[in-house]
Amino acid sequence: EYTYGTRKKQIDKFIADFVTIIDTRSNKLDSIVVDLAIKSFEPFFANEHGNPKNEATDALIFFGIVNFMEKNRKDYNKVVFVSFNKNEFAERGNPTKLHTNLAEYFNSLDIHFTNHLKSAYEFLELSPEEYSLGGQIAKANKDRENFLSDDYFIVCPKEGCNNEVHINLDTILVGKEYYFVCRKCQSTWSTGETLYDQLY
Repeated sequence: EYTYGTRKKQIDKFIADFVTIIDTRSNKLDSIVVDLAIKSFEPFFANEHGNPKNEATDALIFFGIVNFMEKNRKDYNKVVFVSFNKNEFAERGNPTKLHTNLAEYFNSLDIHFTNHLKSAYEFLELSPEEYSLGGQIAKANKDRENFLSDDYFIVCPKEGCNNEVHINLDTILVGKEYYFVCRKCQSTWSTGETLYDQLY
């Protein structure tokens, strides 16, 4: 509830704040993928050792990104595509290099390809500790053993409830005032603190 549940909330917030969900299904994209399948376009569709290969999902991901960037590339300074899937996006035998048949699409849109987050951070000139999801969660959970000690909990004042309420996690902002919220009975009561208390 207070560790994994909190991490889930942090991940949800991280996604909401920093991530744009790209639609990879449309008539246009479906048509592109069908045409590529008919042509046995590598790396998504080919015969490998006599076995037909069908990676339509990866093709939709790739061309969904291309389609999105064709419309929105001007909104981004640097763009990097990170994938550890060496069989579908990378050149055979070289997981660090985008497949030759895909390179022209990314080159025309100035999209960088890498198979490692560290090189993506370096390309974007970002600090992994500050901007990575893992780094954010690790930072938020630093010293969490102390964070979960008895000092951080109070008992819900509603008669008959007796649930423990975390003084930091179980709060909401109503207007400019913070309120405690009991997870068990949903009761709310003022913490006595306002938004301005953190500023002054």
